[in-house]
Amino acid sequence: ESLEVNPEIYITSPSFSLINIYEGKYVIYHVDLYRLETAEVDDLGLWEYLNNGIVIIEWADRLSSPLKEDYIEVFFEFLNLSKRKITFVGYGEWQELLRELDLGLK
Repeated sequence: ESLEVNPEIYITSPSFSLINIYEGKYVIYHVDLYRLETAEVDDLGLWEYLNNGIVIIEWADRLSSPLKEDYIEVFFEFLNLSKRKITFVGYGEWQELLRELDLGLK
């Protein structure tokens, strides 16, 4: 299913703005917590976004409490200068959906 985000939009990490918002079929909240301490993350009001669209969080280990029960973690491993390994781990309903997707790709 398409997210219908304008393909002309240049996506950047919100390292300094903390949150970038992209409008499309669903609202996408792109959050970067790298520069924040756990207490500062709590003050951000991040939990308000979770029910209102798709939330993508960089440096989610800065969260003081776990995410909702249904989410996906994405891990990037740098194998060399031009090659990356991406691993998806699903929780809640996403665990089964990712398993089905994996079976469909084999």
